[in-house]
Amino acid sequence: MTDTPAFSAAYSNWRVIQGRKVIQLVFEVPLEAADFAYRVLGGMPNNGEEKYFAIARLKQEPDAS
Repeated sequence: MTDTPAFSAAYSNWRVIQGRKVIQLVFEVPLEAADFAYRVLGGMPNNGEEKYFAIARLKQEPDAS
């Protein structure tokens, strides 16, 4: 794990998980930030335990175009 407790990601999709009464949220991280995000999350998921994380919307700056 890293000392920085957060990374940013873009919400891209969701789907219903059949038989579990949950949905799966999909967030995308730029490839160059993938290793950092992996460390923040503590590595690969372990099917024997659940880890919970906070998700917060970041203020988005208006386009400069």
